[in-house]
Parts: sequence; C-alpha cells; structure tokens
Amino acid sequence: MESLLWSQNSRSTEVSRFVIDGKLSPYESREEQDLAYSFLSKEASKINLTRNYPRIHVYNKGIFIEGYFNEKDESGRQITFMFFHPEKNIDVATELLISYSKLIGCTVNPSIKNKLKEEFIRERKRIMKNIIISVILFVIMSTLLLILN
Repeated sequence: MESLLWSQNSRSTEVSRFVIDGKLSPYESREEQDLAYSFLSKEASKINLTRNYPRIHVYNKGIFIEGYFNEKDESGRQITFMFFHPEKNIDVATELLISYSKLIGCTVNPSIKNKLKEEFIRERKRIMKNIIISVILFVIMSTLLLILN
C-alpha cells in the first residue's frame, strides 16, 4: 500500500469507504481494508489531539492527515477522513487527497491547501527544534564526559 484514504460513510448502517493507491476499494477487500484502517488508526494515535482539524503529522514514513470533508452524515456532522501518503511533499499529498476524495463523492474545503501548508511548516519547525535540542544536549553531555574523565 502506498497512499490511503479512509472515510466514514454518510449513513451509519453502511461500511467505511477506502481508496487505496488511487483505486476505490470494494467491500469484498475487507482484509486489505482492515490492514489500511489499522495502519491509519495507529498514525492517528501519534498526533497531538489538542490541535484543531485538519491535523497533520510529518515523519519518516510520510505525511498523515486527519480532517473533515464538506459533506455531512445523516446526523448532520461533517464526515471524517484519514489520509496517508509516503512522500513528504505536501503539495503532492494535498492533490492526492483531493482526487481520492472525488472518487468517494466527497469534497475537501478549498482552504485546506493553505491550512495544510501552515501545519506542515509548523510541524517541520517542531521537528527541527527537537533535532537542535538533541544536538545541543549531545554536545553538552559529551563535553561533560570529557571534563570528568
């Protein structure tokens, strides 16, 4: 599996919808869908839940996005989605998310591109900050070890 899109259905009595590697996954592909949903759920659990939608997580595996479509379910709530793309290119991931959404008859808010870019930049800054802090701590610890020896 490369790119994945999961979406709840608009009716609670119907199964979730999946687009796997650009193809709408039929209901008969339950094993593949279960693997895809398990993967996406694990990725969702890694995200800081205090952040607003859309949520984005950039890491060595790729880009994970969680958010809402414009469409609503039978109870009037926005339909939820989870998306994963293995490349760290936000423009490609956003375009794929939009095209995959069309396959299941949903639309992504046009402003999502800007929101995702902002989140992507924020996430990259957080990662860089963590790397810099780790390097500084390493240098301090190494210096202390040299002084103490």
